[in-house]
Amino acid sequence: MNHSLLSVCKNMQNFKADPAYGSFKAWLLNLTRWRITDQFRKRRRSGNTGEEPPKSGANGDTTSTAVEERVPGPAGNALEAIWNDEWEKHIADAALEKVKQQSSAKHYQIFFLQAIKQIPSAKVAETLNVRVDQVYLIKHRLTKVFEEAIKELETKLG
Repeated sequence: MNHSLLSVCKNMQNFKADPAYGSFKAWLLNLTRWRITDQFRKRRRSGNTGEEPPKSGANGDTTSTAVEERVPGPAGNALEAIWNDEWEKHIADAALEKVKQQSSAKHYQIFFLQAIKQIPSAKVAETLNVRVDQVYLIKHRLTKVFEEAIKELETKLG
């Protein structure tokens, strides 16, 4: 198992799902930052590298710009874009699971094929032996459930 994932698993009990403590994303970002800093410290002690650990601000103070905001150029933007894409995928997958739990297997299948896979309504109706108007109705109803689940998860997880 990857060291970062293991660290998240070990420290998950310390996360509190409370807006006063911050969002899950912020907690995970901080945990990642701490792990990276720990690795720099270990390397410096063992003499493997002359690299310095990232500091929270100028001269090591915590009142200046955070490390992730000082990452230069497009590489930082690319990493942030990957992070955001993965986060959105995670939220969408969790919302889909909620739709699956709240609907019949056939209705979920219709919704998934039509809304997620974007297969034309006529093809979905033909494949699943239902009327086209049923495909539209089920998609409409379950889209509301899906959107509500996404809003709920985004609020809950930050």
